[in-house]
Amino acid sequence: MKRKFIAVVMTMTMVMALSACGKGAETQEPVAEATVEEAVEAATEEASASEAAEATTEESTKEADGEFSIGTVEGNAYVNEYFGVKLNLLDGYSFVDDETLAQITGMTTDMLSDNKLATKAIEEGTATIVAYAQNSTGLCNINVTAQSNATLANAILDEEAVLNASVSQAQSALEAQGISNITTEIVEREVAGETHKVLKMNGDFNGVEFHNEMVNLQKGDYMLAFAATCFNEDSTDALIDALEKLN
Repeated sequence: MKRKFIAVVMTMTMVMALSACGKGAETQEPVAEATVEEAVEAATEEASASEAAEATTEESTKEADGEFSIGTVEGNAYVNEYFGVKLNLLDGYSFVDDETLAQITGMTTDMLSDNKLATKAIEEGTATIVAYAQNSTGLCNINVTAQSNATLANAILDEEAVLNASVSQAQSALEAQGISNITTEIVEREVAGETHKVLKMNGDFNGVEFHNEMVNLQKGDYMLAFAATCFNEDSTDALIDALEKLN
């Protein structure tokens, strides 16, 4: 069961990554790319500022957004100052260590502990699970995935559009993992002190209940997705509710 659990977690991570880069919205992707490419070409033709001025503008934007961070695990909490959020674990949950996280993600412990290395991998297109916590049975988990949001598709897709684009892919991917009777719903609710869209998925695995809840936060060129998954019980609402806004 735990192997199946890990497989489902990785499946949902991959689905979110594909959706965020626009591959989940087949009917919209060609139009999105053409529209953005035309805009880029027009902007390039009209540009009169020097390369130095452009570099200054880019640096100013980065300073305004702050430096991206994959976040840190501090005791029983995950903290990300770039996104301004903190995930407090429920009682009975704990974060896995870096070695276990590296086994789950396929990344090295050095990369996971070095923000610059992790950021480089993310900017090159790798969706990375940066924190993973589970309860004592291993049947409920919440994971945090960071990835680059700087793609042609995401130039026009907000967090709701990313979730909408992920629904059909997520359902197909879960069915391939043996999850059946899948239902999906996108709801609006308060997460970390703000209103966000949340994707809720429920199903069945050989008679065992399956529940998943996902929300993605976007800032600048990056996205941070929180996904709670449970078998045999549904604590997904409570896990997502444990997100709070940093002061």
